[in-house]
Amino acid sequence: MESFKDWLGIISSIGAIVAMIILFYRTFHDPDIKTEKDLNVMQEKCAGKHNLIDNQIAQINENIHLIKINHINHIESDIRLLGEKQIEIVTILNERLPKK
Repeated sequence: MESFKDWLGIISSIGAIVAMIILFYRTFHDPDIKTEKDLNVMQEKCAGKHNLIDNQIAQINENIHLIKINHINHIESDIRLLGEKQIEIVTILNERLPKK
C-alpha cells in the first residue's frame, strides 16, 4: 500500500507539473495570438486610412494645380489689360503735351 501511495503522489505531482506547464503555455501563447489578430486588424485599418489620405492629398494637389493655372490666367489678363491702358495713357500724353 505504501508504494501505491508513493506512486500516486508521484503521478499526481507530474500531472500538476504538466498542468502548470500547459497553463503557462496558454497564458503566454494565447495573448500573443490575440494580439497578432488585433495587430492585423489595426494594420488593415491603417492601410485603408493611408489610402484614403493619399487619395485626398492627390485631390488637393490637383485642385491646387487648377487654382494656380486659373490664377496665372487672371494675372496674365490683368497684365495684358495694364499694358493696353499704359499705351492709351502714353498716347493721350503724347497728344496733349507739347513737344519740345
